[in-house]
Amino acid sequence: MTKTIIEITHTQGVKKDSKKLWELMNDYDVQEGFVYDYKRKVWYKYDLSTGEVTENASYCNAAKADLNSFLTMVI
Repeated sequence: MTKTIIEITHTQGVKKDSKKLWELMNDYDVQEGFVYDYKRKVWYKYDLSTGEVTENASYCNAAKADLNSFLTMVI
């Protein structure tokens, strides 16, 4: 079974939530994880074998989709 973790946070929580995400990925052997800063609209992607991934940070290999396409704009 493929697993991915997505953490949604605000700008001040990115560092803490990224650390928490990394720990969960290691504890549960999850290959791919994301932190989304909803205030800045920035994705941070982590891969268990390589660490932080800066290129195409919103693309989820497990879902074969850009996670931005799952976001809806609230007016």
